Amino acid sequence: MLCSSFRLRLLSLTSSCSSLLRFRTNPSQPPLPSLFFTSATTTASLVSDGGGVAAVADHLPFPSQESVLYVLKKFDKKPQQALSFFRRVTARPGFAPGPPAYNLMLRILGRPDHLTDFWAFLRSMHDAGHTVDRSTYLTLLSDFKRHKLAAESAALAQFYSRTAQQAASAAAVSAAARTILDSDDWNEGVEKKLELPLTEVAVAGVLREVRARPAQALAFFRWAGGRPGYDHGSVAYNALARVLAQEDSMGQFWDLIQEMKEKDHEMDIDTYIKVSRHLLKSRMVKEAVELYELMMDGPYKPAIQDCGNLLRQIALNDAPDLDLVFRVVRKYEAAGYSLSKVVYDGIHRSLTSIGKFDEAEEILKKMRLEGYSRITSLTASWCMGSVRPRDWTTPARCSMKWKQPIVP
Repeated sequence: MLCSSFRLRLLSLTSSCSSLLRFRTNPSQPPLPSLFFTSATTTASLVSDGGGVAAVADHLPFPSQESVLYVLKKFDKKPQQALSFFRRVTARPGFAPGPPAYNLMLRILGRPDHLTDFWAFLRSMHDAGHTVDRSTYLTLLSDFKRHKLAAESAALAQFYSRTAQQAASAAAVSAAARTILDSDDWNEGVEKKLELPLTEVAVAGVLREVRARPAQALAFFRWAGGRPGYDHGSVAYNALARVLAQEDSMGQFWDLIQEMKEKDHEMDIDTYIKVSRHLLKSRMVKEAVELYELMMDGPYKPAIQDCGNLLRQIALNDAPDLDLVFRVVRKYEAAGYSLSKVVYDGIHRSLTSIGKFDEAEEILKKMRLEGYSRITSLTASWCMGSVRPRDWTTPARCSMKWKQPIVP
């Protein structure tokens, strides 16, 4: 028998799914109501259609570093369209893409069939005063080597080395980072030794280099923010967010997120992807779910597949937390998405992992009603592996579910 709390959740899930299916059939009703998100996704749709690129970027009413990163991320498999969008939005009066946008665009172009655009863009990036960050450089170098592009690998390595040597600001950033890391804690002596031209790029660079010391990074961030003539922008805030997303500094991380909201800054999609991956790798699943909820409530929503990925990670725990499962699903549904087979599989895995086979059977019936007639072999294996070896009757019952039709 289903427990009462689970019955309520399952009924709620079923009801909301049905209403969502009706909702999705009305094309005049946008599934994602956020103004900025709708603008970004509409822009992405217009560019993907290949028409009117000159006017497409202008669809974003107020281009920001975050919105440009979001649209570019949508086009990471469509280099030419991404480049067209980047060029047009760069031409908008009063807006200049920051280093993260330039580096992301460069990574998008770093493939064998777009090398001409890649090198031309790299030159324009250099002329605009931006440098290739180390993460982008290593990614591109690895991709070039994988595709056996020896000449391009050598040229990129030479360019990176030369520009690194010529960049005085990079030297200042490294010196400031060394000063901070050589000190046990933040104090006036450290502040007096810092000789750094305060720009957002320089601040973000220092934060990246001291990322292993979150407390020191936060102290430097506060010091820089209090200097005359300098104010933190989105780039610096996102750089610090990546640093603070550690087990020992999650309190400061959430405080920073709140501060960003108060100052009208958003976590950009590239930062979200990196932070989420780090949290999941560190087995901080609850924090990853909270971050997912935060982003789903904002203008730059995660990719659709992130829901399934999170559910899989929750199911990997020895005792999956069903509350986390339903929190993820609720946010996914609230964004206007219908429950997919991957999402159902994630719920099913969590249920079978903790031995709730009757509840799992209800999910199977619901899947069948929605037209999903076959369960993945991974889910079947999960069911088989989630029971105790001595309890042979349960796996036999589970295995039959994959071989026989499910009768509603």
